[in-house]
Formats: sequence, C-alpha cells, structure tokens
Amino acid sequence: MDDDEVSWRQVGGETCLVYLGRTVLKYAPDGPGFRVTSRCYSDGYQQSRLLATQGGARRYAEAWLAKWGEAARKEVRNKLAPSMPQPNGDALGRPYPQIHIKPRKPRKRR
Repeated sequence: MDDDEVSWRQVGGETCLVYLGRTVLKYAPDGPGFRVTSRCYSDGYQQSRLLATQGGARRYAEAWLAKWGEAARKEVRNKLAPSMPQPNGDALGRPYPQIHIKPRKPRKRR
C-alpha cells in the first residue's frame, strides 16, 4: 500500500477513511441509520449526516472523497509537515539553492 493512499479501516464500531494515519471521514451505526462524520470544506456547514443504510453511507463517503478528497489530503499533509524532518531542503522537498557571496574588500583606515 502506498503512503499517499486513502484506505478504509474498522476501528471499534466505526468504519474510518484514513490518510497518513489521520481519520478524514467516518461512519458508524446511530439509531435507525448510519451517521457519517467528515471534515467540512464547503460553504454551508454540515459536519455529519444520517443515512438509512450502510451502503448509502459508503456511497456518500465515496462521493465526498471524490469532491473534497484533495482538500482533505492537503490539510493532513500541512498538519504533518512541521513534524516531518526536512534534512536538506525546503518544505516541498526541493534542495536549498547554493548562495555564493563575493568577499568584500576591506576599507582602508585613515
């Protein structure tokens, strides 16, 4: 499995969509149906939604991932970036440029 891949995991009674060890979306049985809880990236705030069947919850999660998956991955990478070591480069993994400074001639004293 690739590290940059989103995967489903079963945690207790919840089914979670996990990216780089962080839960992006999850659904679990809640009363008469299944409660889907996700991060909110749209203008209208709706963090969770109650759906009738587990298949419906899975389809909703797949549709959410198709629409907001890249934003969710970007947020997880940004949260993990400060903790990841950057030995010889900037945050994007590019090497630092070589900077050459010409020595300056010393001034003569009076």
